[in-house]
Amino acid sequence: MNATDQSGEGPAEAFSDSTAMSGSRHWLVVLLLLLVASAALSIAVQRNVFPYYSGDRDEPVYRYQAQMLADGDLTIPASQERFFRPWLSGPVDGHLAMAFQPLWPAVLMIADVATNSMLPALAFGVVLATAGARGVRRRRALRFVAVDPAFRRDPR
Repeated sequence: MNATDQSGEGPAEAFSDSTAMSGSRHWLVVLLLLLVASAALSIAVQRNVFPYYSGDRDEPVYRYQAQMLADGDLTIPASQERFFRPWLSGPVDGHLAMAFQPLWPAVLMIADVATNSMLPALAFGVVLATAGARGVRRRRALRFVAVDPAFRRDPR
């Protein structure tokens, strides 16, 4: 019997598969540690540095929109404007619509429903951004390998 196992892979292919799996596990551990650290840091900063939000006035709007989504509302009746008109809202077809797309408020709402706090959404945002950056980096690397003739395999 030669140096290949029953699957037809040689020792080099089996080794590369195991190292790829190890690298993938390593990346998962790094991502989980980043999640825990960013969650702890977001809570500490919110409570100690910005207990009443930062100077960015969008934060209360995101929170309000997340609460609207939790109540099942995408807009507010226009009659509400007599008593209260949220900042960054405007009239649309007899309703007040918020200026922001509901993606980030939906993430805040999910975090609030799941944990009774919107702070874990910040950690989720960090992990999502990190995973997205890793995907972009991987696609660029694959594009480079596909285009550069030095990296093309000999079809023989």
